Amino acid sequence: KDIDLMYIDTGLEFPETVYYVKALALEHGNRLHLAEGKDGFWENVDTFGPPAKDFRWCCKVCKLGPTTEMISNDFPDGTITVEGNRWLESYARSTIGFVTKNPFVPNQINLNPIRSWCAAEVWCYILTFGLEYNPLYDRDFERIGCYLCPSCLSSEWRNTGRIHPDLYGRWEDYLHSYAEGRGLPKEYADMGFWRWKVLPPKMIQLSEEMQISLKPKKAAGHSMRMLKGASPCAAGGYSMEAIVNVQHSRDFSYVEDALRTVGDVKYSSEFEIALLKMPIGRAKLFGGGQVSVTAPDAKNSKKVFERAVKALIRAELCTECGICAKKCPRHAITIKGGMRVDPNRCNSCGRCESSCMVVHYYDKLMESAGEGSATCGSSVARS
Repeated sequence: KDIDLMYIDTGLEFPETVYYVKALALEHGNRLHLAEGKDGFWENVDTFGPPAKDFRWCCKVCKLGPTTEMISNDFPDGTITVEGNRWLESYARSTIGFVTKNPFVPNQINLNPIRSWCAAEVWCYILTFGLEYNPLYDRDFERIGCYLCPSCLSSEWRNTGRIHPDLYGRWEDYLHSYAEGRGLPKEYADMGFWRWKVLPPKMIQLSEEMQISLKPKKAAGHSMRMLKGASPCAAGGYSMEAIVNVQHSRDFSYVEDALRTVGDVKYSSEFEIALLKMPIGRAKLFGGGQVSVTAPDAKNSKKVFERAVKALIRAELCTECGICAKKCPRHAITIKGGMRVDPNRCNSCGRCESSCMVVHYYDKLMESAGEGSATCGSSVARS
C-alpha cells in the first residue's frame, strides 16, 4: 500500500534538510504532508527566553502545535505513523515501546520499529541498501534537527557557523542581546550556559571557576504566559511551561518554603532553582519566573501547575498578615519577612493555602494568560 510522508518544518530547519525531504518525496512519488512552525519561535522567544534542555517550550510552539493541526486536517479518521525513535538516543526514549500513542492527538498511533537499533546498525542498513540520507551527515553532523537546538553538540554548533554563518549569527546575536538585557555575563552565551535552566555539575563548576553569576534580573509587573500539551521530546506524558511575572519583594528562598506546603522540595540558593515533587507529578521553578511541570496526564499536570504557581504567588506577594500561621494546626509556619515553613512540622495539608488572601491572584494570572481559550502551540497575549 502506498504511504504518505509527514514532515514538520519547525521554521528552524537547515536548508539542506528541507531540500532533502522534498527531493526524497518527489523521487519516490510519495505525497508529502507538511506542517510548518513558520515564525512561531521568534515570535515567542522574547517571552519564554532561550529554550533549554530542561525547558523545551519550543517543541510545543514549533512542533507539537503544527503537527496536531496537520493531523486533524489531513487525517480526520486517524493515522498510523512509523518513526525512527531509538532507545539509545536519550534517557527519555530508553523505554519507548513498539506502539505508542500521542496523548494530545488521540487519533495518532506511532510505531517504532527500530527502537532497539544502535547508530551503527542504522548506518549499516543505509549503506547496505544504498538509501539516500541527509547530506549534512557528510559534513560532520551526528544528529540533525533544529539548527539552534540546545541539545546539539557544541562542535556541531561551530560547524553550523562555518556552513551557515547567517543562521549562526542571528542566534548568537540574540543570545548576547538576551544576556545583556537581563544582567547576565557574556559567558552565558559564549560558554553555552543558556543550554540549561538547571545547570549540571560540570557547568556549575565552570561558573565557579570563572567566578560569574548566572542569576537574571527579575521582570517587573504581573503577568503569565503558558504552553501546555503532550511532551513531544519525551516518551509520553503531559507537560506545562509558563513564564510567571510577579513583583519580587523577597529572595527566592521564600518560594522554597511555600512549596514545602505542597510537597517535597529540593532547592539551590546559588542558582535560584526549586524542584517540587508530588505523588501526581513534578514541577521546576526558576528565579527568572520560568515554571515547568510534568505529569502522566493533563488533569494531574494542571493540578501540579496550580499548586506550584499558587505557592510562588504566596511567597512573593505575602502581606505578612499571619493568617496562615494561625490556621496551621501543626504550628509549622512563622512570619519572618514573609512566610517561613518548618519542614519537620509541615505535612502539606493545604489549610494555609485555603486561608491565604493573595493566593486568589492566581485567577488573575490565569486570565492574563488567556486560559480557557488558548490551545497548545498558540501565542497567548499577556496583560
